[in-house]
Amino acid sequence: MMTGPFDRTGRVAVVTSANSGIGLGMARLVAVGAKIAVVGRGARKNQAAAANVAEPDGQAMAMEVDVVQEDDCLRQGQRPLRQARQALSHQPFY
Repeated sequence: MMTGPFDRTGRVAVVTSANSGIGLGMARLVAVGAKIAVVGRGARKNQAAAANVAEPDGQAMAMEVDVVQEDDCLRQGQRPLRQARQALSHQPFY
């Protein structure tokens, strides 16, 4: 078990734009011990990123949301947070 400044054991992290680039890097960084919700625009890329960042015994899920589009965020509302919490755990969000 890893300890230190990047250990997120027992936490749930929702990472936006996490299917490539800096977002994917951040998802990998917070994946240490955490359960990850990968949020981005591309469903296939989200699935691949979720599989990539999950630790061997960890959990990750993919969610398709375009956080740049206000209408999409308003339409989605709190759904991504509720879904991630229900699917992954009842731990506090980071």
